Amino acid sequence: MTSKQAVYISQASNGELASFTLDTEQATLTPTGRISLGSKVSTQSFLEKNNTLFVARSDLPSYYIETFRVDRHDGSLHQRHTVRVNKGTAYLFAEPSGRYLLSASYGQNCLLVYRVEDLQYDEAEPVSVIQDIPRAHAIITSHDSMFAYATSLKSDKVLAYTLDTNGQLSPIETIDLEAGFGPRHLVLSKDEKTLYVLSELDGRIASFRRDTKTGELGAVTLSSSPSPLTHLKAGLPRPDASDNEQLEQETVKDWIWAADLHLTENPLRVIASERTSSQLLTYEGKDNNLLECVSATACPRQPRGFGIDATGKYLVATGELSNTIALYKLEERGDMTLIQEVKTNAGGNWISIILMDN
Repeated sequence: MTSKQAVYISQASNGELASFTLDTEQATLTPTGRISLGSKVSTQSFLEKNNTLFVARSDLPSYYIETFRVDRHDGSLHQRHTVRVNKGTAYLFAEPSGRYLLSASYGQNCLLVYRVEDLQYDEAEPVSVIQDIPRAHAIITSHDSMFAYATSLKSDKVLAYTLDTNGQLSPIETIDLEAGFGPRHLVLSKDEKTLYVLSELDGRIASFRRDTKTGELGAVTLSSSPSPLTHLKAGLPRPDASDNEQLEQETVKDWIWAADLHLTENPLRVIASERTSSQLLTYEGKDNNLLECVSATACPRQPRGFGIDATGKYLVATGELSNTIALYKLEERGDMTLIQEVKTNAGGNWISIILMDN
């Protein structure tokens, strides 16, 4: 495996996509360039099949999806297309077959499926829309592209679908979580036998056993409440940036506000970011395989997004209210060590890390 990986960070404050090179042999993060997109950039998704990076941006009341070709030799980005879409995008996911790009729209309360080949035009209409998903926040697929899983933060639901070759989502089941759980991001284990779902509102993690043949989810297991967040109180669903009414900072200053979720294997660790306390929380399986928060690490202020490299040994974090990018080494004992901070522009909210060719 090559020691170099490309890191791409969406920076909303100045509408830029910043690029870095992560060298795991030297344990260094080096800025390599930036692309100005002119308005707020956010969620990203990388399609391995054709080396394409999809990036959402908004210039209210308009919404766009940008597509870039990733040069896997040097990590440079080459802009291909800008397409206007009619719904805001909280989450993008390029399913592995390369046919479709899935989207969750928090502001418009729906899930959408776009045909990738349609994203080369000025405007694109989805081939499938699932309406009435209150505060839809994330959607992912299985590696075989046959099943999709989504979250509805406001209704406390996890939704499972089949995804057919025409891009149509058909419901398998809807699972109700505890009232006030507020499911946000979700991730499948490497063997895809477990689905992990993060609570934005209290920082717990829900674990589901998954049937890889049918896509169905088993009974839910909830982690214990993370002790590093005991000084905060449970949050409530927040308005979308496009809503007329916004919450005052004084109202939300002590609300739990968990955001991103990733995992490492061997050993299994589930890592989440929490924005109010500006911490990265590491969970491990304890008695009866219940997840428990075992460490908390300070990170750039208000960490909406972070990424874990291909080796599973390094983590890159950014903060919406910080002008630094932080590189950590994931330690065998379960915590992490800060090894570098790089100055950059503020507003970082999403990170993709992509393995480069030799």
